[in-house]
Amino acid sequence: MLGRWLQSLKALLSRSSETDVPLDYGSGRIEEKVATREELDAPGGPVTAREAFGVVVEIARAYDEQARFTRVSSGPGLDEQGRTTLWTFQYQFPNRWAQAVLSVHTGPPGTKPGSPDEFLEINVTPFPAPGSAMAKMLAEGQSGFVEQQWKVELERHQPLGENFRDSSEVFQAWVGDGLSLATLGPGVRLEGMTLPLGGAVWRLSDPSAGKKNLREAPFV
Repeated sequence: MLGRWLQSLKALLSRSSETDVPLDYGSGRIEEKVATREELDAPGGPVTAREAFGVVVEIARAYDEQARFTRVSSGPGLDEQGRTTLWTFQYQFPNRWAQAVLSVHTGPPGTKPGSPDEFLEINVTPFPAPGSAMAKMLAEGQSGFVEQQWKVELERHQPLGENFRDSSEVFQAWVGDGLSLATLGPGVRLEGMTLPLGGAVWRLSDPSAGKKNLREAPFV
C-alpha cells in the first residue's frame, strides 16, 4: 500500500512548474498563503498514521529541510487497527517563517485510483500573517521584533519525534486491554501531541463529550 503511495508522491514532487506546487517549493521566507490539493494514486480504504506520514514527510522537507513535525490528528471513523481515512499533520518551517497543515485523505475500501476522494491537501500560512500589524512592522524594516516573536512561536510548539509508534501498535495494545470502539461515539479522534511539562503522547478523545480523554499512550 505505502509503496504505491510513494510512487504517487515521487510523481507529485517532480511535477512541472505549471502546477500549483513548484518544483523546488521556493526558498527564503514564505510571504503568501499556500492552499493546494493534489491527487494521490492511493489504493483506497483507511490507513494508519505512519502510512499517511510517509506521504507528507518528504513534502514538508521539500519546503524546509529543518521542518518541525508538531502534531498529528486523525479524522473520525477510526477502526480497531488504528486506521482512518483522514490524517492531518502540523508542521513548522523555521527557515521559511511559516506553519503548515498537511492532510492525507483516502476513500473508502474499493475506491478506484484517481478518485477525487484520494488527495493530499497542503495549507501553508506565513508568519506573520499577511495584513497583520506585525506584517506591517516587517515591511517597515522592524524585523528584529518580528523575528523574536517567531522564535517565541517556535518555542510554543515543541517537535514530535518522527520515529513514533504507529496508531496500529497503539490500538493493538488498547484493544488487548479491553478497548471497544463499538461502545464509543463515532466521532472519537486520536492525536499525537507534546505535553506542557515535556514528553509526548497519543491521546484518544471524544469531541462530542467535550473532548473527554479516553486513553493515553507514549508517542514513541
